[in-house]
Amino acid sequence: MKLEFCTIDGFRIRYAAARNPGKPQVILTSPQPMSILTYNAWLDRLAEQFDVVAVDLPNHGGSDAARHVTTVGQHAGFFSKILDRFDLIHSHFIGPDIGVPMSRRFMADTPGRLKPATLGDAGAASVVDGAWMFRRLVYVRAMRFVVLSAGGAIGGRIYCAVANAIGYLLSRLTPAAKADYLAGSTTFAKLKGQVGFLGSYPETAGA
Repeated sequence: MKLEFCTIDGFRIRYAAARNPGKPQVILTSPQPMSILTYNAWLDRLAEQFDVVAVDLPNHGGSDAARHVTTVGQHAGFFSKILDRFDLIHSHFIGPDIGVPMSRRFMADTPGRLKPATLGDAGAASVVDGAWMFRRLVYVRAMRFVVLSAGGAIGGRIYCAVANAIGYLLSRLTPAAKADYLAGSTTFAKLKGQVGFLGSYPETAGA
């Protein structure tokens, strides 16, 4: 996977692309705290039939931290700019985890812009279920404060360790992917944005 960067609304956004003009368009967003490296084994196969773009959303993966793009609703607004930047019109969407509430909000606000969306997991339902730590981060402000109070380097490592233990039950992380995920969450500004995104689920995901 060739990782590249572009500037959208003043922020450096990391992406990987296999552009095939004329073929059906697909956009992928990564889960949290994973990055678009989670699609490393998929991209070549998808590129055989699709025009593909994979993007790290602001505050996630290798993209810049963005204080004003934290909540589900704010990410949905920024997602429109991502689609515009890559000339994606009526594209298919694949976005597990944080992509679920973001895309649901985007499709409600901008009907018809996306074609089929493959969703599931995380905020797909009105009440967030899942692992104990994940639920506490969504619903308990004190838990988010505890994670952030440890600082980016420590809090991010705790956050990644818990998330990777939940998300990788049937596969094993490569050292490169693990290092990339850590780098995307151990900067305090990014960790704050990621934790803030989870905390916005109850207010905005189903709005």
